[in-house]
Amino acid sequence: MKILAIDPSSTSTGWALFEDKELKEYGVVTSNSKDLVSKITDMIYNLNDLLFTDPLLFTDPNKIIIETNISCYAKNIKRINLYQFVAGSIAGYYIVRYGDNVKLIDVKDWKGKMSEDAVCYNAKMVYNPDTINKDTLTAIWLGHWYISNHN
Repeated sequence: MKILAIDPSSTSTGWALFEDKELKEYGVVTSNSKDLVSKITDMIYNLNDLLFTDPLLFTDPNKIIIETNISCYAKNIKRINLYQFVAGSIAGYYIVRYGDNVKLIDVKDWKGKMSEDAVCYNAKMVYNPDTINKDTLTAIWLGHWYISNHN
């Protein structure tokens, strides 16, 4: 089973690919665009170019899990609105492409009150990735959580 975990944000989008419960690949996509819509579009296309055009890296996933923040976990409402716009745009794109294979996971449901630093630490300790990018580490730990809780 192939699972793609995505941690979207307005500056970069982390991703992690698991196959049969093993972390296979991970990374981050960014955009140099200043305009938000262009930035989101760039990140979606960059993620697609990276993941879906290299048959050695990736074939269609069985499940795509995307972190959302419906519960308004952060204190800054402007930041939450921006995050929800980005996450919704990325989720919408993949829902059109993959339908029921896309699962939106609210941050409150998967990490509760765990801090971003704790999430990153856990991802580093369990998988020892060669990255310090927080979006990538969060995507790794989101994928780990999903696999651990959804056999």
